[in-house]
Amino acid sequence: DGIYLAVAHTDSPYITIYKRSGDTFTKLTDPASLPAGDGKGCKFSPDGVYLAVAHDTTPFITIYKRDGDTFTKLVDPVNISPAGQGLNVAWTPDSVYLAVGHDIIPWITVYKRAGDVFTKINDPAELPTGPAYGVDFSPDGIHLAVAHSTTPFVTIYTRSGDILGKQNDLDDLPGGDGKGAVFSHNGNYLVIGYFNDPNIIIYKQFQPTTKVDGVIKTIGWDEVDNPAHYDFMLNEKTKVLSIGAADILMIDIGTEEGHEAV
Repeated sequence: DGIYLAVAHTDSPYITIYKRSGDTFTKLTDPASLPAGDGKGCKFSPDGVYLAVAHDTTPFITIYKRDGDTFTKLVDPVNISPAGQGLNVAWTPDSVYLAVGHDIIPWITVYKRAGDVFTKINDPAELPTGPAYGVDFSPDGIHLAVAHSTTPFVTIYTRSGDILGKQNDLDDLPGGDGKGAVFSHNGNYLVIGYFNDPNIIIYKQFQPTTKVDGVIKTIGWDEVDNPAHYDFMLNEKTKVLSIGAADILMIDIGTEEGHEAV
C-alpha cells in the first residue's frame, strides 16, 4: 500500500523502517530483535504482512511479521538457513515463496510459507554458477530470475509447485557479473544489471532488447512497464538518473550540479 519503507544498511540496527503519511516519512521503533549483521537487501511481502531481511551474519535471513507499526521477528526458517551471507530477497506475488540469494553454494535458497512458518524447499537440480546478487519472481510467481557472478551471469527457473526447473541459458547473455534482476509488472520484460559495459540488458520474453552504458546501481519499471528509472555511473564524475523515457538527469558528482542529457 506504499505506507511503509524499509532500508537495509550496515551498522546496528541493520534495518530501519519508516511510515509514510503523505510526503512525510517517520521512523518507527526498531524491532525488539534485530538482524544479526549488516543488512544487504530487504523486501516486504506483497501482502505487506512480512518483511524479509538478508544480512551478512548467520542465520543470514531474518523475517519479521508486521502488526500495525510493530515488527516481530519470526522463528528462523525450518530445515536450514542460507549457506552464506544473504545478498537479496524476492517474494512470489501470493507471499508464499521467499527466495534468498547468497554468496555460497547453492547460491539461492527458497522457502515456502505456511502461516508464519518458513520451510526450505529442495534446491534446484541445476544451480546458478556463482553468488546470487539479484533475485526476482515474475508477477505470476512461475519464473525466478537469478543474476549472479560467473557465466552465464543470469539463470532462470520455472516453478511447478515446490520444484524449480532450470530453463535453457539465454542466447544473448549479460557481459559480466549479474548484480540485479527485475521483472516488469506484466511479466513480459526482464531487466538484468551487471558489472561490465554496457551494464544493463532488457529481455522481452527472454530476448534482449535494450542496453545502456554505465555501472548499474538500481533498476525499475513504471506503471505501464516502460523502464522507469536507471541509476548508473557514466564515468567517475557523472551519475545518470533516468525517470521515465524523457526525463534524464546527469549529475556532476564533484559539484552535485545537474543538467538534462542531450
